[in-house]
Amino acid sequence: MLSYFAMIWEEEDPAAADLVTDIRSRIERDGLAPYSHFARPGLELFDFSRLPFGGNILALPSSPDGMGGAIFGSLFDRSGKSLSAPDIAASGPPFSSRICRSRSDELLRNYWGSYIGFLDCGDRFVIVRDPSASLPCFHADQCGVTLVFSHLQDCRFIDRSAFTLNRDFISKLVIYDKVQTGETGLNEVRELLGGERLVVTSTRTMTELAWDPRDFAADVLLPDQKEAARRLAETSQMVVKAWASRFDRVDVSLSGGLDSAIVLACLADAQRGRDVGAIHYRLESGDLSEESHAKSAAALAGIPLETIRVRPNSVLPNVAAHPPTARPYRSFIGEAPSLAGRISPGERAALFTGQGGDHLFLERRTPLAFADHILTHGLFAGALPALLCASRLSQRSIWEVLYACLPALLLGRRESVMQSAFRHRQEAMSEHADAGPSVDASLPEWVRNAKGLPPAKFLQVSSLPHMVQVSDSATRPDALAIVHPLISQPLMELCLRLPVSLLLANGESRGLARQAFSGRIPDSIRRRMTKGSASSYFMEFLEANSETLAKTLRSGVLAELGLMDRDELERMTRRENLSAHRIGRSLLVAYAIEAWLRTWTRIIGTPDRQAYHHSQAQHEYH
Repeated sequence: MLSYFAMIWEEEDPAAADLVTDIRSRIERDGLAPYSHFARPGLELFDFSRLPFGGNILALPSSPDGMGGAIFGSLFDRSGKSLSAPDIAASGPPFSSRICRSRSDELLRNYWGSYIGFLDCGDRFVIVRDPSASLPCFHADQCGVTLVFSHLQDCRFIDRSAFTLNRDFISKLVIYDKVQTGETGLNEVRELLGGERLVVTSTRTMTELAWDPRDFAADVLLPDQKEAARRLAETSQMVVKAWASRFDRVDVSLSGGLDSAIVLACLADAQRGRDVGAIHYRLESGDLSEESHAKSAAALAGIPLETIRVRPNSVLPNVAAHPPTARPYRSFIGEAPSLAGRISPGERAALFTGQGGDHLFLERRTPLAFADHILTHGLFAGALPALLCASRLSQRSIWEVLYACLPALLLGRRESVMQSAFRHRQEAMSEHADAGPSVDASLPEWVRNAKGLPPAKFLQVSSLPHMVQVSDSATRPDALAIVHPLISQPLMELCLRLPVSLLLANGESRGLARQAFSGRIPDSIRRRMTKGSASSYFMEFLEANSETLAKTLRSGVLAELGLMDRDELERMTRRENLSAHRIGRSLLVAYAIEAWLRTWTRIIGTPDRQAYHHSQAQHEYH
């Protein structure tokens, strides 16, 4: 797992300089020797990664105008070449000057990867998070020092006793734990979202949107279907090959679905003769097995497959064991079995997944694809075939498609995925929990405002926060990188630029991807229109842990704070009520939040002593 910590400060500020000195001494006293370290005036960056290989800090050569900095993580050029520290050094000061003078625009335009950029731009520092948001990035201010970190739980040298619970944000998580606003569970800690940059000057700190997915969606590509399929296959191949070049061994988590099969096909072509494997997690529950599909994909790729059994009677983690992260994580509830035992000492190993394909290749059955066609091509250019495709895709009559598209065509209505999901969750959870304030105003502007995009394309754009959130993690000690190669900037930008009608080619969800990988994945997977389900596993897991859930939540901090009603918790946690899917899922999310709250109340005090909301903190970064 990659982990970093950085400090930015004004060297002339005595209080800030004292805190920096104090943090340095705490790091040394705690024996937290970083894997590598980078420093320049007013900036220090520490690498606390657990992966068994270096090169995570790419130092930028200092330019004659004094600009410079470092990039933490993995960086590729647009052809997919992995850039090492010597590559960056050889690029010379002009490279640094271009990156810093553009305040990261040059970096975002000509490079990609999994990184956080720390740029000294002369009159300001800029921290930028790559658009795929694959490395966490949180920041806080203490005594004039801007602290930037990936994993708060690794930063024992920070004074965490000064933090306070952000009750408003926690109430939003209880309703919908996927919400991303830049807030965290702590008033004093903010999250830098994908494609954002934090600008730090001597007088203020502010957040800017540096990479706007709406701009790429508005810059429409209109190749014919064959050419679009070729570009999609070529870009997918490039990003998978680029990521594979970083590792000695790669395994693919092969679910049996389309997206992981595509990743395996790309990897097999890129890694001929190298150490590649596939893993299938077989749920030991009443769900229909996906193992036969996984076997067929592995056989066609010529890759050995290992099946790992996952039983639903696993025990929930101890409620006192959630690490002190900046926000609660659903992954705390349970992750896939560890693969650490498969890794040889010093081996650079990764597990690739197919995450991201649903959002980029477009797993949607929306009738709004017809509205996009009309708004893009007009009423008479292929309208009838587009209407029939939308009807086939959405499995609605042509009259139902027309009716569904009227609000978008006549009124310009656009629906945000995150806004609608939060609204529906508020309605569903209103009986069980404090619904809290509306989340709309605190969501990123590009998630709320279509900026002229047609409705189906805006559905894709506004769903991206759901996609990138799979990169979140609590501390996982495995020396194994979890990589989602499809969630890479070049593929994101290509799929944003392609019209919905092309992505849903032939009136099929992920239709273009199915065409692009014809012959490279089994037809039984390519033509399959259904997805696997884990509903039985989910219910069996709930039932196995019902007593723990009931005991924990009925007497927990969530109830004490009034975020969940005790009487409703009594009803929800009865075994006979667990079969209600929404209730069951909500209980597991609540358990993770409860565990997080108990960790932080041990660190910073009981809830009745907390200042739940700091209005100044809410406005400081705007």
